[in-house]
Amino acid sequence: MELLVLMRKNIVIIGLVLLIAGVAIFYAGGDLGIRGISVPQTFTEKGANQWDSSSIQISTGQLIVLTTNNSKTFLVPASDASVVTSNNITHYQINGTATTTSGVTTIEYTSLSPGAYVIVTFGAHSSKVSMIKETINTLLIKLLPILLGGVLGFVGFIVLIIGLVLRKKQLPQDPGMTY
Repeated sequence: MELLVLMRKNIVIIGLVLLIAGVAIFYAGGDLGIRGISVPQTFTEKGANQWDSSSIQISTGQLIVLTTNNSKTFLVPASDASVVTSNNITHYQINGTATTTSGVTTIEYTSLSPGAYVIVTFGAHSSKVSMIKETINTLLIKLLPILLGGVLGFVGFIVLIIGLVLRKKQLPQDPGMTY
């Protein structure tokens, strides 16, 4: 009986340690990984309700992920930035994959040619835009702690639950035995 209690206690401790370690790694990886690679952009007003970023240099194999509070955010080649307006943006914009959730738009550009690009937004005020510019391999390496922490935390949670619900098996009562 004492062995089962000791084993149960050890399982709970192991689960708790894994859970805490997983959460710590996940948080540290997310805090340093995502915030460390995301760079806020500054814009200058180029015309009526048009804001342009400074030039962004893209090398071979790099991808760009833009996160913005403005759904009217576009990426254009720097050579075309001077002629872009809200009326002709569709002719100059680089197509990316956009997702909007709770008013935040994320646009991914994965197949960019090397060169200079500019982020263009339209609105009465400058938009809040953050950019991630990395190669896929570098991005995966930087985000590895988030994945590792998530898996470790999940395993720790499962082990903790197993340790908490593990109980001594009840023996059927024998009418001939006295307790």
